[in-house]
Amino acid sequence: MELLGSYNPHQKEFKVKKERIEYWMSKGAQISPTLNNLMVNYKVWDKPKMQSWKPKKKKDVKEAPAKAAPAEKETEAEEIKTEEVKEEAKEEANSAPLEVPAAEPNPIEASVAEEVPAQNEN
Repeated sequence: MELLGSYNPHQKEFKVKKERIEYWMSKGAQISPTLNNLMVNYKVWDKPKMQSWKPKKKKDVKEAPAKAAPAEKETEAEEIKTEEVKEEAKEEANSAPLEVPAAEPNPIEASVAEEVPAQNEN
């Protein structure tokens, strides 16, 4: 493996072996767009800059409203179902008698009460 150069962005230091890069390019090697743009910025060669990033694709405006319409229908159906469930819950609450569970003694409190003797107040 051959080291063809280095770049330190913090100190703005860029070192390359231009002759060796051109040699490898003649053998079929390709440089990255970023390296090409660095070499252009530091005036190592006079080639044009390359685009090193791809722009994001924008969604079509026509597709967005078509997808939104079914979602609105679903929410209307869900609201109707929710109202029906609420009405059924009210009917059940009104018709069913209230049942209160019997209180069970807490075993921890009972064991602590047995261990700690009662204190006399003077």
